[in-house]
Amino acid sequence: MKRIKISGLGLQLHPKVGDLVTGDVVDLNADCSINELSETQLSILLENIVLNVLPLEGCVYQLLSPNVVYNILSRHPAAKNMYVNVLVHSPKNKLELLELILTLNLVLPSLSLISSSHISKTIHARYQKLKLMGCQPISIAKLSRLANKKRSTFRR
Repeated sequence: MKRIKISGLGLQLHPKVGDLVTGDVVDLNADCSINELSETQLSILLENIVLNVLPLEGCVYQLLSPNVVYNILSRHPAAKNMYVNVLVHSPKNKLELLELILTLNLVLPSLSLISSSHISKTIHARYQKLKLMGCQPISIAKLSRLANKKRSTFRR
């Protein structure tokens, strides 16, 4: 794994992945209020992202799966001076490449459905527990703007 400064990172979707995501319902350029994030929050979020890539040349890579969160966060004005992790894959043949693409674009998102079906309720419960712990969590209004959702999304 490599840690690369965002300003020096060149990314493009692998052609097969580009074909695969053409009909996606998720907007890879979703609009949200990222400017509300502090630089510390932005840095923490970016440091916890791992982009799965194939090397091209220098710091130019092909993404093996889209990453909506990275696409959004990298547009923050301070992001260009921050770092992200890239996991460089070197498949031995086309079959291994297709297995990587299948796993990262079908299996991994399928597994994420385990937690995502009730994520808004989970966020609400964690928000309430943080308040009970004496922490001042980020406001529900701010969370809803970040998620580009209505505030009621985060109610029980």
